[in-house]
Amino acid sequence: MHVEISLYFIFCIMCSVFYPQGAMTTILLLILLAIHQYTYHIAMMAPPIVGNFNHCTECKKMTVNSYIHCIECDKCFPPSYIHSDFFNRCMNREMVRRYMIIVKIQLGLNVVLSLLQCIVYPPFLFVVITTLISSKSILGKLHDNI
Repeated sequence: MHVEISLYFIFCIMCSVFYPQGAMTTILLLILLAIHQYTYHIAMMAPPIVGNFNHCTECKKMTVNSYIHCIECDKCFPPSYIHSDFFNRCMNREMVRRYMIIVKIQLGLNVVLSLLQCIVYPPFLFVVITTLISSKSILGKLHDNI
């Protein structure tokens, strides 16, 4: 799902490049895309392996004592990790929350900027409609039990 969201944001950036007065919008969207990618890669980092090891009876491997086994991933993770259906893997609860906040900020900003650009440049109405449809779809899938 991350790839689809990133491609959508790149589409919005490309549309703002062709907008006559869209330099500031393009720069803002590029900065947000960079923050979005950084947050995603930080969230995907593997948990640190520190501490005493113990044998996990579920996965039959040696894991850190405090780790718990995830049935969906079939791996052991720290207790602060939850299984995220959106990413289809276990991730740190705080990192999932941050990623989702960044995506929601980007979607809201895309809607506002598209509406402002549509007022000045009417052919931008296509981007406004695309943004609203994409936002509804992404927000529907973004809900996660964190």
